[in-house]
Amino acid sequence: MRRAASVPTGVQQMEFSTMTLPPLEPEIMTFLEQRHGAGALAGAQRSVMDSVDSATGANLERVVLPGTLEGTVRYVIKRLQPRGDWIGRATNDDRMREYQLAARGIYRTLPVGIGTSVVGALDLAGGGAALVMHDISPALVPSGDAPISDEQVTASVRALATL
Repeated sequence: MRRAASVPTGVQQMEFSTMTLPPLEPEIMTFLEQRHGAGALAGAQRSVMDSVDSATGANLERVVLPGTLEGTVRYVIKRLQPRGDWIGRATNDDRMREYQLAARGIYRTLPVGIGTSVVGALDLAGGGAALVMHDISPALVPSGDAPISDEQVTASVRALATL
């Protein structure tokens, strides 16, 4: 894996794999085409994402759709399995709670000021599930031990105060 050559200040640093990826699952392809129209996957760019700080072992993939009516759209696909990461194993998560919350519409009932990047929760025929999320990497706290700016701290505290 290699690190991105240049990461702007305030953007979470991610590592991207250059390995060949298997085809997207039909459920994911159908979801994206229903959302953006037939042909939305033409020219799609895909890459495996590994956060420098991630310890869960979650399977994350970035999908960039360059040719949608909205312009370029970026998603992160998170594939889930029962007990699929250390948190799932530690909590005996056989139901993929994260998927269940999204699939049952819990996120739509969150109070004002609390949001989620999840736009789709898909049951995969090959087993497990997938969450389709807007790619919010630029808004995340940077990886590693680098200090965050006073502006980032202030924005975070203000957001927490609204809860």
